[in-house]
Amino acid sequence: MEKEHPQQSKRVLLLDDDPSVCRVAKLILERNGFTVDLYNSGLEAWTVIQSQGDCYDLMIFDYLLEDMDGVVLMRQTRDLYPQTHVILLSGYNPEDVVPDDLWSDLKDGGLGFITKPFTVSDLLDQVHALI
Repeated sequence: MEKEHPQQSKRVLLLDDDPSVCRVAKLILERNGFTVDLYNSGLEAWTVIQSQGDCYDLMIFDYLLEDMDGVVLMRQTRDLYPQTHVILLSGYNPEDVVPDDLWSDLKDGGLGFITKPFTVSDLLDQVHALI
């Protein structure tokens, strides 16, 4: 996991209820110069986002969480912070899960999507496309 694009302390909120995905993604991002705040609960992340969401350069949300829908969380977050860059993670293909009204954001670069399992390049390419 060699550094491909060094970053100057960009801050990322990472939310996934799968501990192994969290560990791997956090390790990749930290080895590439990012500061990562990790959450396993959508409700816990939402509490932080409401009070501190503007301090993040990027947020990465699992599409399906046990306690919250990742798309709903993304919409709520962007309602509060419209310039927020978000990547959705999912084990499903984007064609199967991304709502029609979000396709323009995916195409225009306002939203990222990564299919799990992902590679180091998959993650870093999406992150660097957004920030």
